[in-house]
Amino acid sequence: ADEKNKTFFDVVYSYYPNASKASYHAIKPLPFDTLVKQGLALGFAKSSDKTIGLLACYEETQGELTRKLSENGASFFISLANNQRFGDSKGLELVSMHARLHSSENKRYLIRATNTGLTFVINPYGKKIAQLPPNQEGVLVADIFV
Repeated sequence: ADEKNKTFFDVVYSYYPNASKASYHAIKPLPFDTLVKQGLALGFAKSSDKTIGLLACYEETQGELTRKLSENGASFFISLANNQRFGDSKGLELVSMHARLHSSENKRYLIRATNTGLTFVINPYGKKIAQLPPNQEGVLVADIFV
């Protein structure tokens, strides 16, 4: 955050064993939020032999962004989302449908982690293969094949 100008970024920090450490500023933050600045480049992290496409919050709803990540070598996607604004409404499930759709469009696994919403793993066909209950802390373990 830049307190002087009161602007912020949607940021993803990623740390993986045997992988690069990555910091990514969302290039497509939530529209009309005048305090959130737009990042400049696609988000990637590299493991020893795979490229991971990073998505921040609203970006999982943007099909052209997941397509660009895929075209630029992403083996799978990780999406970090803040679903607090939806409370316990059907909005939790509705917004997560975008992640499922874009995962299947690009034939890539997607790992989705949220603070209060739906945390799950999607296979390349858009099917949930593992999920945590909404509004519960936990650790989700699933095998992905990339």
